Amino acid sequence: MKKKNPKLAGVGAVFFAVLLFALFYPVSSWIVFDRIQSVCKTPVQGRFEAHFFSPTFRVKNAVLNWNKKVGIESGDIEVRYELGTLLKNKALRVEIRGRKVPVRFLGAFSRISPREKVILDEFYADLLIGREGLQEISSIRIESPELKFQLGSQS
Repeated sequence: MKKKNPKLAGVGAVFFAVLLFALFYPVSSWIVFDRIQSVCKTPVQGRFEAHFFSPTFRVKNAVLNWNKKVGIESGDIEVRYELGTLLKNKALRVEIRGRKVPVRFLGAFSRISPREKVILDEFYADLLIGREGLQEISSIRIESPELKFQLGSQS
């Protein structure tokens, strides 16, 4: 019977630990992405890109229609989330950012801008999402030549 090399076993354990740590955020990002869509009843189309070693993901060429009020057409959005808020608030805090995002305001929101389609130079939203949907809006900031809007604290 062969003896096992303890150094090789240690290297294998370290490799396995690093692999688990590296996969934690991509897997949790996919779960968060799916959960946000289902709880907010807002399907998002686009290419999902998880970040390794960071609670952040990006959706390239995102297309979504939020509550028949705002539609994003082929923009890149980045979402940062805090898993710790699930324990503290029983809700997930997410920060959503985008630059140069084409947006259509729909329904009653169409009165916000005289133009049907607006390119947002930058947008930022800090939200708390609970089991029943959007629980709290901490901050929203929208900037474009046609439109400037801010609600809550500056981030």
